[in-house]
Amino acid sequence: MRLIPVLIRKQTLLTIVFLLYIALILFGVFHHEPWRDEAHAWMMARQDSIPTIIDNAKYEGTPVLWFMMLVPFAKFGFPYQTMNFLHGVIAITFAFLLLKYGKFPSVVKVLMLFSYFFAYEYSIIARNYVLTVVLLFAIASLHALRFDRPLRYATLVALLFQTNLYSIVPAGVLMVLNGFQLMRSRLLSPQRLAALSIMFASALITFFMLIPDPAYSINPDIPKYPLEQIPVILRNAFIPSFDHYRPLNLDVQSMDGAISIITAILFIALFVKVLRNGSALLITAASLGWLLLINAFIHTGNTRHHGLFQVYIIFLWWFSETVQAGKSKFESGVKAIFFTSLSILLVISWAYTAYLYSQDYTSNFSGSKNTAEFIVTRNLLHMDIVAYRSSHGIAVLPYFKDKQFWYPEYGKTGYYNLFDVRYHKPADVLKPADALVRIKATFGTKPHLLLLSSPIEYTFPGGYDGYELLYESRGSYIWSSWPEEFFLYSYGDVN
Repeated sequence: MRLIPVLIRKQTLLTIVFLLYIALILFGVFHHEPWRDEAHAWMMARQDSIPTIIDNAKYEGTPVLWFMMLVPFAKFGFPYQTMNFLHGVIAITFAFLLLKYGKFPSVVKVLMLFSYFFAYEYSIIARNYVLTVVLLFAIASLHALRFDRPLRYATLVALLFQTNLYSIVPAGVLMVLNGFQLMRSRLLSPQRLAALSIMFASALITFFMLIPDPAYSINPDIPKYPLEQIPVILRNAFIPSFDHYRPLNLDVQSMDGAISIITAILFIALFVKVLRNGSALLITAASLGWLLLINAFIHTGNTRHHGLFQVYIIFLWWFSETVQAGKSKFESGVKAIFFTSLSILLVISWAYTAYLYSQDYTSNFSGSKNTAEFIVTRNLLHMDIVAYRSSHGIAVLPYFKDKQFWYPEYGKTGYYNLFDVRYHKPADVLKPADALVRIKATFGTKPHLLLLSSPIEYTFPGGYDGYELLYESRGSYIWSSWPEEFFLYSYGDVN
């Protein structure tokens, strides 16, 4: 009987934690200014047809689930901030799954939710990675019932194929394991065969969708020294590395070695945990091996990519507890090492959560929103707006429903930020002086606005007569010392 009050108190505490998390996410979303990578997905969903979005997947190098989720909102005129609120709702969903079904102590669950990646990177910044988190947590929650609810389980795995490149192999392993276990146990039925067909169809669609086009695809940024990426990944998997930011005056760089060692211990404890179960070992080796292959040997990743190691470590531990919960003294020791190491890393990560929320509240994550508001309040939308460079100007464009910028890289208006040689090469080869020549040749003495991502004297050091600064909006783009700032200049009478 004493157990019931304890359970009630525990559930009450977790409910309070969940409500606090919801409040934090809504606060973060409301105060966040999306940057150009977030804008890119919204603009593709708004500007491109569905067949075009699917066709561009081979250039983007990522499946289309996130784009498709944005399509109805973007095409039917919903405000741009809808994207971030949708993203926040998905984050709140994975928080619910973790708190209700996660195979972790309550204290660890709380530490997870308010750590940097779960409280900010994968909840506030609207990218497709949130889909990986929520689908993995949903799969882990449902895994024990996968044969009883095969269609629901299959749908989750099928959607995981469509999230991003990092999740394709894990989704494939889950599909193969499910099929093998069904056949071995002789549990095949029409419904379960249909479930396998759903997963296999999604795998095929993803494969053919992402076959690169050698004529136009851009080569990835392959690391020159792959082995040197491993300690960087270990360093960033739980504690983000921003060279020019020191949260709460915490010099985390001096702790790099300790952080990497603790993360390595965490990896070792996970592998020891799964060694005695073939399916858990296979999904662990395949998932972490695939992430390592991409980040260390195929494409130089950064903080947001390295954080997926944390997501998968949490999922894999949860998965292994579902298929085989350890009860021996040795397994209890492994569990204690895992949770202790994890808790230390998560506690350090809280400093980043607090710091980034304060930064997003007190300063602009991107200068795009304020720039767009200035253009609207000054009644300047009727003006021709020249944006240079196109890949930066895209951050401002989603705030205008029917407006297009003119780009000197392409000599016309439109939307140009595709990961495609046809669009990137003109932007890469055009020198700033030549861009200014094109602008003058097109507009002459006609009044227009010029939107730059750096002051005009830096962009066009050779001369820029006739332009006057109207507005500047500073940003604090956190991964780089190059913030996402905007400078708006006028040429001629714009009143």
